[in-house]
Amino acid sequence: MQVRIIIPQEVKITILVENTTFNPKFIADHGLSMLIDIFYENNQKHSVLFDTGNNTIAFKYNIQQLNTDMREIDYIVLSHGHYDHAGGIIEVLNLTKKKIPIIAHPDAFRKKLSLKPKLRYIGIPYGEREIERAGGILIKNKKPIEITPGVFVLGEIPRVTNFELPEDFYIEIDGEVQRDKLLDDQGIAIKMNDGIIVISGCGHSGIVNILKFSVEITKHDEIKHLIGGFHLINANAERLKKTLQSFLEMKIEKISPLHCSGTRFICQLKQTLPNALYELHTGDKLTIR
Repeated sequence: MQVRIIIPQEVKITILVENTTFNPKFIADHGLSMLIDIFYENNQKHSVLFDTGNNTIAFKYNIQQLNTDMREIDYIVLSHGHYDHAGGIIEVLNLTKKKIPIIAHPDAFRKKLSLKPKLRYIGIPYGEREIERAGGILIKNKKPIEITPGVFVLGEIPRVTNFELPEDFYIEIDGEVQRDKLLDDQGIAIKMNDGIIVISGCGHSGIVNILKFSVEITKHDEIKHLIGGFHLINANAERLKKTLQSFLEMKIEKISPLHCSGTRFICQLKQTLPNALYELHTGDKLTIR
């Protein structure tokens, strides 16, 4: 008997919070949050909230403008433990009005620090107990999890490239402040009939590393759309060049750089792969079939 494989038929992505917008109806803010609606046969739908933005003001205002009902969310996925991706978590939990799984790497809840221009806390502004009291069910993953058919939360990303190194961030572990390898940085890969969608929060793991691991996990090397933060805003010329070369080699159909990707990279992407660049900003919606 042949086993029928269930995979998404359609994916709708709504940018709830991002650094930019060209629509006066919405508030742009430093950070990222997107709603991912996954549709299957027989009108079945699962909804994933990927990150929750920097603060509650922009997030709440934008979802009101979009008439987005947070009670329909099935899962929350945190890409990593920086404030600009998890600052709205309590407000989201208050709006869902139910217990809801929150999938994140264990390191996401550690003390995250920056030493530039001075020592400052840049981690999640709420503790684990506070999140759980608000209704979050914390699911800590290091390995990939298929949270709904064809939708993979990637877990720790293997670092296989030699040009994608984490920047100067720090973490406190067992009373010791040390360089943060950002092992908590993860993404989402969605497997469809004719290719995959790869979604990145900040890309601290290296956006090419994330792409390669997505291909490995989904066993599909056709990349329909790459969306999210690539963290190339401070990248040197060599890294930008090698990233673009990798994109060319992987033959990515559409690329939507958000948040921390950087204007230099976006300009170079437009010159190198003009037909691939697909701009998205706060309030925008995208349907992929």
